[in-house]
Amino acid sequence: MIRCFDSMSAPTLKEVKSLPPVIAIDEYKGDTNEGKYQVVIADGDTRAPLDILPNRSVEKKDYG
Repeated sequence: MIRCFDSMSAPTLKEVKSLPPVIAIDEYKGDTNEGKYQVVIADGDTRAPLDILPNRSVEKKDYG
């Protein structure tokens, strides 16, 4: 699972110096043309958003 996640997410990752000790991931129903639900990734301690993804879907790829 980790290898699949790494290979799917690699093209969209941004360079960061360090991550907070706690990361919170949540989805919410939004109002965009990208998808019905958006995903917010936040610092779990301060609740400051780190990134907001336009949808919760991932393109399926053949890893076999």
